[in-house]
Amino acid sequence: MTATVQTTDVDEHRVLSVSGELDAAASPTVGALLQQLLDDKPAGRVVIDLSDVSFLDSSGLTVLVEARNRATANAIPLAVVLDRNHRVEKLLKITGLTGVFDLYSNVSDALRDL
Repeated sequence: MTATVQTTDVDEHRVLSVSGELDAAASPTVGALLQQLLDDKPAGRVVIDLSDVSFLDSSGLTVLVEARNRATANAIPLAVVLDRNHRVEKLLKITGLTGVFDLYSNVSDALRDL
C-alpha cells in the first residue's frame, strides 16, 4: 500500500492529509506536493496531517524535514498532526525530531493554536 494525499483549505490555512505508507515509493510525490504548497506561500499555517499514516521510513522523515526547512525559509507556520503513541511519533522521538516540529493530536488544535 502506498500513500494517498488530500489537500484542503480551511480559511487561510492549508491542510495536507496523508494516509497509508509514507515510504520511498510515496515520498517523492508527497514531497513535491508539499514543496508546491509551501512555494505558493499561503497566508496562514500549513498543517501536515499524518494521523492516518501507518508507516514512515527515512525518506518520509526527509520529506518532513525538507518541508520544515522550506516553511522556515518562507516564514510559514508549519504544524504536524499525528496519532500520539503511534509508530510515527515513536520514530520522531528516536530520531530527535519531536522538538523540531509543532506537534498536535488533531487538525482542529493545530489550526486553533496560532
